[in-house]
Amino acid sequence: MKSPLLPFLYRYLNFSPKFILPKSFGDHKISKQLLKQYTKPFADKTQRNGALAFAKSLLNDQDWFEELWNKRQSISNKPTLFIWGMKDPIIKPHYLDKFHRGFTNSATVKLETSGHFPQEEHPETLAKEIIDLLKQ
Repeated sequence: MKSPLLPFLYRYLNFSPKFILPKSFGDHKISKQLLKQYTKPFADKTQRNGALAFAKSLLNDQDWFEELWNKRQSISNKPTLFIWGMKDPIIKPHYLDKFHRGFTNSATVKLETSGHFPQEEHPETLAKEIIDLLKQ
């Protein structure tokens, strides 16, 4: 999908960190100080090409993502931990069901109050769960 709007949004408005990111949190909203940590690396339009490329990839590379999904069999039985923010407005909980079906040796930590960035909203919980997985 080609759109002249996408480069404008990302290069001139710093769209993802300024508009999408703050709305991606659950009950623990991002602080102004933390938001500055995300926007600082993209201070001007010349520094925003990576974010623009990422947005374009999400829109244009769905066939590649599907190809990767179809190759998951080689790793689908490995121990897998899904840490899921149940208030994620971007990747809804029904995707978690798909991942469970695709990865047969998986466990899930559902964070009922978290959005798309559980590592920011519940860092201690994530660290503990990852350490517990690695100990197995």
